[in-house]
Amino acid sequence: MVDWNQQATFDAQYREAIRRKIGLRGYHRRAPAHYHWCEQQFRCDQMMTRQLAQPGWASVQQVAVIGAGFGWTAEFLAAAGIEAIPVDLSDYIANNWNVSEEAELRAAMDADPVLLADGYGPGNNFFDVADCFWDLSTGQAISGAAVWAKVLHPAGGRTTIPPEIADLSTSQGRNAVKNRFTGKKFDAVVSELVLGGHDIGDTAGPLDFVASMDSLAGPPSITRLHFVEQDVTDTETQNARSLNDWGLLLAANGFGTHYLSDTQGNWLRADQAVA
Repeated sequence: MVDWNQQATFDAQYREAIRRKIGLRGYHRRAPAHYHWCEQQFRCDQMMTRQLAQPGWASVQQVAVIGAGFGWTAEFLAAAGIEAIPVDLSDYIANNWNVSEEAELRAAMDADPVLLADGYGPGNNFFDVADCFWDLSTGQAISGAAVWAKVLHPAGGRTTIPPEIADLSTSQGRNAVKNRFTGKKFDAVVSELVLGGHDIGDTAGPLDFVASMDSLAGPPSITRLHFVEQDVTDTETQNARSLNDWGLLLAANGFGTHYLSDTQGNWLRADQAVA
């Protein structure tokens, strides 16, 4: 069973490598690190940049982001002038959104077999060795402190927008989300990689979630959008489903007006899926 209350679940689903995306390079082996802002902000920014170019989004001003984790997608939307509220139900998110991730990231690197094999570890942390990196813009080696400044969220915690920890299957949870918005209303409700995150044997879970999200959205004029990410190698969750697969499932269960978008920018209204 997928347990989103545990950090390990986020690590497994979003595990990334420490790589050139952070604007630094100089280490030949790409050591994996945990679910963290430095890597995930790029995914969020790319995903929403494509989305904002889709028809109908120019007029969107208020968005509830469901399954938002620490809210990095909501932060991107906020930077674009949109009132965006991240919503999640995870204890891990609730307990850590305003805490720096440096200790977690250090622990992940200290325990990583790739780094340990190369002589890094407690007391000799990868990011504290200045000559491992140089700044691509200047070609100069930079200090460990400068590396951490690039890696950690500039606000000091994990996000600048406090997430709403709410259960959308309850009226109390839905009202809590609505109360976060100016005028208690929004233009769109977006789920962020929630559908595929359900356990592969949980046939009812995705549809129960969509029904709860539909109840939150309310009037048909409110856009319902689900971001999905296909991974055909995933045998534990439902990420192996394609955009069209999700469209068929939603349309067959009364959610044909919901939209789906993948991380490559493809776009589909559920009732337009092809059997």
